[in-house]
Amino acid sequence: MIRNTFSKLKTIFTPRPSATNISPRLLELATSGNVDAQAKLAEIYFNDGGAEHYAASLHWNRQAARQGHPAAQARLVTIYQRGLGVERDPKEASRWLRSIGQPRPRHETGASVTGKIAKQEA
Repeated sequence: MIRNTFSKLKTIFTPRPSATNISPRLLELATSGNVDAQAKLAEIYFNDGGAEHYAASLHWNRQAARQGHPAAQARLVTIYQRGLGVERDPKEASRWLRSIGQPRPRHETGASVTGKIAKQEA
């Protein structure tokens, strides 16, 4: 019971990942080609917004989307539709929209990547 309570408190008081507190391990995994780590980094930068962060989000979304990650592909649709950090490009948005859900190689889930990072940083 105490462990469960501690776990809940840790979840409540752990800061939301942002571009200012990215885990070095997450960056290492993404750089080494882990698709779920790339997608997580892309999500963090996308949610932070701003030109600099949208550029980083675009980079990591492209990396993950090329490996078939559906959330990264969906973010690319939004980025190109709205022109977030790039010129608006409806054709590119449509191309990524068509690619969503195409089969991709089996990879670890985002939750398992996040769990590995948390264990290694503890």
